Amino acid sequence: MTIKMYKVVNRRMMESLARQLDLPVGIEEVVETEATGTVKFLGARRKRQRTIKGLELNDPRLVDMLIEALRDSGNLVTHRPERNSEWDQWMSRDRDVDGALIHEFWMDATPVTLPTRGKFEEVGGPKTLRVWVVDPVETNTQPEHEWDFIGSFVFLVEELEDADFPTSFVSGVSALRALVDVVAGHDPRAGGGLVGLTSRETEDLGRDSPDHPIEKLKRAGGIPGTPRMVDVIYKIAYMTDEQVATLKGQEVRVNDILAYPLVIYVL
Repeated sequence: MTIKMYKVVNRRMMESLARQLDLPVGIEEVVETEATGTVKFLGARRKRQRTIKGLELNDPRLVDMLIEALRDSGNLVTHRPERNSEWDQWMSRDRDVDGALIHEFWMDATPVTLPTRGKFEEVGGPKTLRVWVVDPVETNTQPEHEWDFIGSFVFLVEELEDADFPTSFVSGVSALRALVDVVAGHDPRAGGGLVGLTSRETEDLGRDSPDHPIEKLKRAGGIPGTPRMVDVIYKIAYMTDEQVATLKGQEVRVNDILAYPLVIYVL
């Protein structure tokens, strides 16, 4: 049996999903059974009580149960959107848990430590964020028209489960821009002026720079770590087609996804 070293990143999301899917999490249930041995008399019936304790949020059994329940209920898919229009379709579908979660296996991801410059310390937040950067998956899908951009970067942010990211597409605001704007204390839906370390007059965290997103995060103070293989379950917070990068020596326009990881297995 393979032993997985995993991290439950978003405990609140884990508990919410488990409760919606009727999984035994963090609760104690008292049931009565026919008594044997020590008994408790209830009227004329002989009964005893037994306590069933729910699973803790970091229990590996709960993670496995949640994955199975999400899959069986149609709320878990195993591929990210290749184009922005796919995310729009996902968001418009009726689902039990407010949008599908994505379970991707064996992804090469680079952790980048991004300083928050004191933005969240006053509310007990972290001094740095860990952003896992994942390149687009190679695909044979061909664009259907000039503005049909194929392939998606993913930025998995462990600590920002409650950030006020846009909930719908904002022209000119890449997912990477939305992340850096929030860290800088700026609403990514607003315009004008200097924001953090970059100017909104140019989208140098998106389509106006051909640099890889890791290089763009380095300009914002990010420190890349060693690439790792990860197995992750995540939920999309924001997706755009506003990213440009150089991949295999070629400058390409692609999508980018800002996401909340639920569970990360570092392989």
